[in-house]
Amino acid sequence: MSTALDSLSHKVQRAAVGTMVDVALAHVNKDRQKAIAEMVDVAKQFYGDSFSEETYEHAHAVLADPDSKWSKLINCVLSQTDPNVARTTALNLGYEAFFRGTKTIRENRVKYRCNIPWLILFDPTSACNMHCVGCWAGEYGHKNNLSFEDMDKIVTEGKALGVYLYMLTGGEPLANLEALQKMLDAIPTTHKVYINTTFPVQEHTTLDEMVAFTERNKDKITCMNISRHLVKYVEESPDQVLGQIACPTRINCVLYKKYPAEKLPQYVERFLPYGIPIQFRYDYTETTPKNLYDQDHDPILQDLKKYFTYMGLDGCRMRNGFHFEYKGLHLTYHKTLPYSTIVETGEDGVTYDILYDILIKQNGDLHSDWTNVPLDVEKYRRVVFEPYDLKVLDGIVDF
Repeated sequence: MSTALDSLSHKVQRAAVGTMVDVALAHVNKDRQKAIAEMVDVAKQFYGDSFSEETYEHAHAVLADPDSKWSKLINCVLSQTDPNVARTTALNLGYEAFFRGTKTIRENRVKYRCNIPWLILFDPTSACNMHCVGCWAGEYGHKNNLSFEDMDKIVTEGKALGVYLYMLTGGEPLANLEALQKMLDAIPTTHKVYINTTFPVQEHTTLDEMVAFTERNKDKITCMNISRHLVKYVEESPDQVLGQIACPTRINCVLYKKYPAEKLPQYVERFLPYGIPIQFRYDYTETTPKNLYDQDHDPILQDLKKYFTYMGLDGCRMRNGFHFEYKGLHLTYHKTLPYSTIVETGEDGVTYDILYDILIKQNGDLHSDWTNVPLDVEKYRRVVFEPYDLKVLDGIVDF
């Protein structure tokens, strides 16, 4: 099945999609739920048979339900974000990454006979003025940095291959706003950017400057993941500041070893006024294929079930998410293996690798694992690519 955009140039395609998005946004206040559901029909024109009919039918059902997770998310974006941010998100994530990027990646996998990731994660710097427990950055020292030229090369070459999604970690990305701004200015508006940060109190950067930075870049930052823990390891910015951040946000909390479980409800209540979803994380260094899905012997999971309403589970062989609800706030308990390559033997007796992530370290080295394993480029040419695909395994995760 060909799509409505196949014969159009990129510039004309983006303009056409932009017009459709504008029409949809103009009608959301008249009959928002109907307009949201009709997005599936519009998407089908673009993606064609890239997805199965069952996928489109499921999307229709989910978006037609006002109580589903995705309907609530879209409603939240439409109600609480600047219209230009909503428009840019639809264009960049929906059109550029999902449609154009994915199509280019598939063509280049055949052309170059190698696997191309949908997401590239890289660390601009290991510099950080914090010492968060559970964060790998403190283990590498604070002097490794990628040059601007290296970062520009990563994004430029990635774009040529169809990669339109980038995740930047560190180090503390906000430790040098000037360098970070220069990097964001070089990233095309067609790309998606995630930033992991402590949003800290800093000696040389004021909170007003950091908030202003999010305002300037709200059309480029897909999500800012902010670390806040039950036990404070850093000097955190006031919670009121979180409500001023202009780009989408999420709270990350590592439940590290002997955490005070009885403080979990109080911790979640802390972020209710701002409506920011929370992701609890397990110590990834202790995660194994055997305990990845273990529920009976997972004390963190049992504590969360004690205080919050368990809704469901989604996951794959690499990572998963146990979903909870508390007073309308979405909570997730995320577990992931401490490496990004899985070696398996199929029913045919053939042993092969499944690669989930490629990491670019601050010194420019390529790693295939979070445990400092260098990427074997020649081996990677023969690796089996399996897209990041979380499947619902239990209960309901759309709420």
